[in-house]
Amino acid sequence: LAHWQGDRAAVGVPRHGVLGGRLDHLDQERERVVEDLAEVYLELGETRAALRDLRELVAAAPARTRSWALCMRAYQMTGELDHLADVYRRAEAAYRQHLGVPVDRELREQYQRIMAAPAAAVSAESQQQLHGSQA
Repeated sequence: LAHWQGDRAAVGVPRHGVLGGRLDHLDQERERVVEDLAEVYLELGETRAALRDLRELVAAAPARTRSWALCMRAYQMTGELDHLADVYRRAEAAYRQHLGVPVDRELREQYQRIMAAPAAAVSAESQQQLHGSQA
């Protein structure tokens, strides 16, 4: 990933026909790998490293549910629920702007689960409760 230039493959190359489709696919694969890496960071307790990558990813690809979910999970792990709420609001706005639909059920339910949990339980349960929904 460190050798990638920007958030798109072959920046400056016209995206037409078959080549355009393949480059778009490569971009999507990169996004998936960034999410995988962020999930590993979270499993290792490296929430700041995960958030760094996830912030960049949601800015570049705002319609990726998994990216938003991982970002919320990271803030849950840090106990920064005000940031988590801000992430959810930004996800809602991104879905409306880019997809013309409300945020999806999975993301909405994750947010509601986190915010309904007692504050002391939020960090302790984050690994167990949300890990399965991110796979």
